[in-house]
Amino acid sequence: MQKVLLLFLSVSVLLSCSKDDGNSEEPPQNDVAFSSLVISEITGNSAKVSIAIVSSSETITERGVVYGTSSNPTTDDNKVALGSGIGEFQSTISGLDSETTYYVRGYSVTSFGTSYSSENTFITQGDCGGNVFNGDVTLRSQTEVNDFGANGYCGINGFLFLKNEDSNDPILDLSSLITITEVASLGIADCHNLQSLEGLNNLHTSPGGVSLRYNYLLESLEPLSSIVGEAGVIQVIFCSQLVNLNGLEGITSLTLPVIEGQSIDAIIISNNQNLKSISSLSNIVAAPRGIHIIDNPELESLSGLENISILNEDGARISIQENNQLVNLNGLEGLVEVGGLQISSNSSMLDLEGLNNLQIVNDYFFIFGNYNLNNLNGLEGLSTVNSELSISLNKSLYDFCGINNLIFNGTINGDFLTQGNAYNPTYQDMLDGNCSQ
Repeated sequence: MQKVLLLFLSVSVLLSCSKDDGNSEEPPQNDVAFSSLVISEITGNSAKVSIAIVSSSETITERGVVYGTSSNPTTDDNKVALGSGIGEFQSTISGLDSETTYYVRGYSVTSFGTSYSSENTFITQGDCGGNVFNGDVTLRSQTEVNDFGANGYCGINGFLFLKNEDSNDPILDLSSLITITEVASLGIADCHNLQSLEGLNNLHTSPGGVSLRYNYLLESLEPLSSIVGEAGVIQVIFCSQLVNLNGLEGITSLTLPVIEGQSIDAIIISNNQNLKSISSLSNIVAAPRGIHIIDNPELESLSGLENISILNEDGARISIQENNQLVNLNGLEGLVEVGGLQISSNSSMLDLEGLNNLQIVNDYFFIFGNYNLNNLNGLEGLSTVNSELSISLNKSLYDFCGINNLIFNGTINGDFLTQGNAYNPTYQDMLDGNCSQ
């Protein structure tokens, strides 16, 4: 009986100790915020990795990057220590194997342990050897494509430009270019009969960019899916059969430098009559120059641009024009600062949601011809416009309250113009609290 009683008491004590008395506290945890991890300058045995620690609740005693050939590498794998504290850091990791997939994460160490960023991946280039064409290449007919492909070049240290100029010998088939793995830049224009990019499947490097113009029958960009890392520009113009940009997911940065005082816009997506989605651009985290999304009548969303935060180089601007299915600007949530900004002639747009994190416009800000726009919701965070703010010809616009923060707490270093809207308040009207009709 005593044994049974002792057993009962022991169990009772254990149960009472396991109860939550309501006073327990969660152990403190370190909160480390990383920026997106950018991979560029990929070669056969190296790659440049850039990342930043934005904030931390504890002192960071060590930071760096870890990498390996399996997902979610840790400090037990390959580690490159890059100082301490918050801020940006970068490194070129070397000694890699060619044609191999690598996984990379940033890391930080505090008194609470080790924290990791989100993961990014890249594939090292193959060994091109010495079979590289020195110079630029322009191919104007199918015969020229076949003849050049017969040489079996694995690389071109200049641009590769396909431009159909012989109507009797149209460019229809790129399969003879299958050996090419790297070019300085890729351009395909006026190939009106070209339906497929099959043959460019092994192209993994085009640091000068990808430009596709007036290829009316082109159906897919999927064969470009091996291109990874940096590409100076992306231009998709008058490619009427494309419905998406699938195949460009590997591009992470658009950083072609300004040449002789002229800045080339980073992204131009224009006049693509069936394009519905640009979501395949979502891995781009660096695009310091202009973005133009113009006259894509079936485009349903700007999703794909959400990781781009700052466009502040001279001449950098964003134009969203004549995209008649857009009802708002969702997809631009990452944008904090921009040079100039134009939102015009988007006939279905109802508000400016998507610009909620925008704080600074360093040049002009034009909002005009958006016939169904009825309010400026989405601009509540805007604090500075360093030139003219013009809001005109938005015939349904009656509510300007979305820019109250700009009016009362911010700065407009130019004219404030309103005309042709359902309501056209003056600056004084806004100051008097008359932001809507």
